[in-house]
Amino acid sequence: MSRRVMVAVGLVAVILAGIAGPLPGEWRNTRGGGAHRPDPPAAVLTLDPRDLDFGEAWETDRFRWVVRVRNTSEKAVHIERVGASCGCTGVTPQQLTLDPAATADLSLAIDLTANPDPSGEFAVRLTVEPADPATGRALPPAVAVVQGRRRPVFRIAPVHFLGRYSRATPPGGPWTVPFTSAVPLDRVSASASGSFERAEVTPTDPAGTAFVARVWPRGPLPLGEFGGELALRPHRGGEAVPDRRTRLSGAVVPDVEAEPPTVSGGGRAAGESFEYPVRLQSLSGQPFQVVRFETTTPDLTIRPAGAEYVLSRACGPAAPAASQAIFHVEAKDGTYAVTVPVDYTLAADRGP
Repeated sequence: MSRRVMVAVGLVAVILAGIAGPLPGEWRNTRGGGAHRPDPPAAVLTLDPRDLDFGEAWETDRFRWVVRVRNTSEKAVHIERVGASCGCTGVTPQQLTLDPAATADLSLAIDLTANPDPSGEFAVRLTVEPADPATGRALPPAVAVVQGRRRPVFRIAPVHFLGRYSRATPPGGPWTVPFTSAVPLDRVSASASGSFERAEVTPTDPAGTAFVARVWPRGPLPLGEFGGELALRPHRGGEAVPDRRTRLSGAVVPDVEAEPPTVSGGGRAAGESFEYPVRLQSLSGQPFQVVRFETTTPDLTIRPAGAEYVLSRACGPAAPAASQAIFHVEAKDGTYAVTVPVDYTLAADRGP
């Protein structure tokens, strides 16, 4: 291309740019000659950097920390919501209005026992979402990370399942819950709530790092689920060490139950049938008697086969209705019915 042609093309481009003007939402850089987007709106809130590291704290599910938030603008700002990147952290208040240059406290309730990092490090991201109180228009959020280091005390699961017990031989306790400590302790005291009357702790090694808690029920336990909390309070000289709580749960169930408790035939074509053996058993090993059995739909039948019962269900052309096999038993803990749901899904005809 000749020099004369190149100059002509350049002049045309300049003329067209002048006619079109700057692109929407852009401004012209007079020094560089290029088009740039405007700077984003300035943040109106700041989180005090001195509050973003809590140092080292004993591991607890109720650690409290305060982060100060400041309105750096010349107008009032309404905080619509304060979010945390982890469900282990709750923040209050969630909404408030800050006058210009005003500061408020955000109270954090942190569960340092949730999903602990093996390194002991902890971090959670806070997002404070402001808005213009006059118009409701969202303003740029303030985002910061609160971090620190956990100092572990107890090594114990947050939930401890005590087991399933027959109504014929209900549990009387005590249950034992072993646990260890990451640091030597002088002693550990305990209390219990819910379905439990009392608890006590005994050391199992002279170093003060291994213990066993014993928990007693609050009177006879009725049929159904039971549970409560075990609170462990460590004592370590004059040092203030937070306590630790763990959830205890269990269940009292009828003595006679079916194995398996439910039967599924999976996907079946219309006209098919399926069979499945079911055995009734006593949790306590006590004798019982099946007085009679029945089904809730005619397409399900029961056939005794030695110590088992064979459940057979025919698959019809329409969507299957819920069906149950019902066994009426007389056992040590009373006369009652044991039900076994039997279901399937109607699949497309698979042909020969």
